[in-house]
Amino acid sequence: MLRKNYKILLCVLMSLCILSAVSCVTSVPEEKDVNFLGDFNPIQLENLMALTHSNAGGIKPVEIRAYLVPRTNTVELYFRIFANEIALVLDKKTRDLIKVSAEEYLALYEADNLPVREPSKKNAFIKGSVSVGWGLISPVRNATVPFWTNYEYLDNKPYFMINLNPAPDPNDTSAYSPSVNMYLSPSLLQDYLELTDQTYLESIVTEYNSKAYTFE
Repeated sequence: MLRKNYKILLCVLMSLCILSAVSCVTSVPEEKDVNFLGDFNPIQLENLMALTHSNAGGIKPVEIRAYLVPRTNTVELYFRIFANEIALVLDKKTRDLIKVSAEEYLALYEADNLPVREPSKKNAFIKGSVSVGWGLISPVRNATVPFWTNYEYLDNKPYFMINLNPAPDPNDTSAYSPSVNMYLSPSLLQDYLELTDQTYLESIVTEYNSKAYTFE
């Protein structure tokens, strides 16, 4: 009789241990996916402005259409330079790289510490890679291209510069992405930083979630 009761007690204790273990496992919170902000279609943001420069045409403005893609936490920038319609896809890692270099440039500008020099990849603020689409009418080709940031004097003013180097389309290695130099003044750069700030982007999605799921 005692042996039988012992077996019953042992079974109860084992069951409690198993339930406790399951409870511990299920209580672990899931890690947040930084590449997913919300289940929404691309959201159009305010347009940005930048400049291009060529020896033939001088300095010209470029209007940039900006979109937040919540499902991938990317910002897509669309603009036309010369014959090509171009799309830049900026993931969070790339945005963070550009932000670090932009803040360094702005600090040097405020300190009046931007000496005249020839910008190059060697003396760049940062180097990275970015996804680029391009085409005559719309971006039909794609490639991952190297880029770097620096500053360059135009009309005796030190502009922040983003340089995109050509790279081949992986589906057609005879087609290369266009070389792109984009220039931003301190105020235009501030506009870019504010628009691509992660907290700001998340607040937009939070507002969309509130509209979608509020029941009243």
